[in-house]
Amino acid sequence: MGIPTIATLFPALNEAAKTATGILQLVKDVDTKQKVMELQTTIMGLHDRIRTVQSEHEELERKLREYERWDAEAARYELRTLADGIFVYALKAEHKGSEPEHFLCPHCFGKRKRSILHHPGAGYTNYVCHACKFDVNPAKPSFAWASVNRGDRSRALLG
Repeated sequence: MGIPTIATLFPALNEAAKTATGILQLVKDVDTKQKVMELQTTIMGLHDRIRTVQSEHEELERKLREYERWDAEAARYELRTLADGIFVYALKAEHKGSEPEHFLCPHCFGKRKRSILHHPGAGYTNYVCHACKFDVNPAKPSFAWASVNRGDRSRALLG
């Protein structure tokens, strides 16, 4: 049921509630009044539930739009080897345009976030992700190891 269909239920429910109120005013029988009041309660419950469903539907549509935007953005990138055993996401050549060459953090990319890896300063050879603290140095030291640091844990990769 789409949003336009859900929205059309509100006037119908409001009209049903008005009708029940009108009946309640006309009826003298206590049992009938009780049933009409139960009907009004049911109608109000349906009204609230429809509002909840509509809100949930709008939230799902918002999330779907976010996923579609991410999928379009992610399609512009490809996984590349920065150095032996070190992978990053890089802009595909056909999408470069006027954007400078840059790399995205593979950890953040996996979480559907675009976080550009930066050099922490002039003369540094490592790249750092400011979002998750991923720190990678693609320069191959003379002893053939490249270090990878993920903030709280470090490990060495054969380079």
